[in-house]
Amino acid sequence: MPAEWREAPGVKTYSLTQRWSPGLAGREGRVFRPHLVALVDESDGHGPLVELVENALRPAALARWLADRIGKTQAARLWVDDANLVGPMSMYFPKLAVSWCARPPQMTEFLAGLAGREFSLVDHFGADQALPFYGAARDFYAAKPWERLPKEEALAFRDAGGGDWSVVVFEFGFYVVDQDLGVRLHEPVYLAASDLDLIDRAGLVYPSGEYPWLYLSRPLDEEWLANLSWLLGALAQLQEETVESEGCRLARASEARRVLVQALLDYWGKRSQVARDLAAFLVDFLQHWLTARRRGQRNFERTFQELHWIGEDYLASVKKKKLWLDYFRGEPNFTGPALAEKDRQAYLKTWKLIQAFVNRGGELSVARS
Repeated sequence: MPAEWREAPGVKTYSLTQRWSPGLAGREGRVFRPHLVALVDESDGHGPLVELVENALRPAALARWLADRIGKTQAARLWVDDANLVGPMSMYFPKLAVSWCARPPQMTEFLAGLAGREFSLVDHFGADQALPFYGAARDFYAAKPWERLPKEEALAFRDAGGGDWSVVVFEFGFYVVDQDLGVRLHEPVYLAASDLDLIDRAGLVYPSGEYPWLYLSRPLDEEWLANLSWLLGALAQLQEETVESEGCRLARASEARRVLVQALLDYWGKRSQVARDLAAFLVDFLQHWLTARRRGQRNFERTFQELHWIGEDYLASVKKKKLWLDYFRGEPNFTGPALAEKDRQAYLKTWKLIQAFVNRGGELSVARS
């Protein structure tokens, strides 16, 4: 805090900030992350005067914004939390004593009330470790690996510590199975301002102006941040069978998926294209279900049995030549032998999960009717 505050506390003092807003805004059907411009009267706590702007204001525009609120001839003090604004604001406001103050008390209190559920790699690991991740994420989204990797394919990932995992790639992101670590677009509201500032300074431009977000079931450490950064880069590069460097390895591993699809077809005794599409869709669901929460082998086997029954009922009930996902938006049609009550309840529970999966189909690479 500037020393002048202690020497002359009665002098009118304002604080000015411009930063990323903690929330989203919308305009003409488009959602974006705006900037927040705020002015607080530090002398008596009045305010704040706040405006959301789509793009950060340049110094001249910011000076006009401020002049509209306090005038240009008022003798007062102005604190700015960006040292680069001291010179321009002093030039535009000759009557103001402009100085830098990182945390003005009243402004800090106001901003604390805006803090939302944000995640920051910069605050946790520093800019040097966060930047490689955001750079790799930009390359990942530009490369669109989900467009060239078959939907029924899972990938085998060996991390730098020798751990083996499966990776599922879907539209705009991926999951590391069993770690429940994922990266997606479309969640810009949750990326902290410090990270957004780093991305801007580095000149990283993301598709649609959106940013990556981490879904985590456990705290992220430096090792897994490095693993995820490597994975993003490897997925962007993967064209043939394997990418290998820095002790990590990513390879195609689709055999398990094919076995599951074939098992469903064998159970149903069907080989039509609709049956194949249905089997691929149900295995898609199963893979997503496994990544959503850590599951035991027993749960996996029981759910796979329910997928046998559900698919059998679909093929007996629907006569369309193409896979018709709207079937799963209604109520199930039991066509086979009567199930025990316990099995029937398990069937209905899995049906509801498939229904939710279909209703979220825009977020995932699933078959469409």
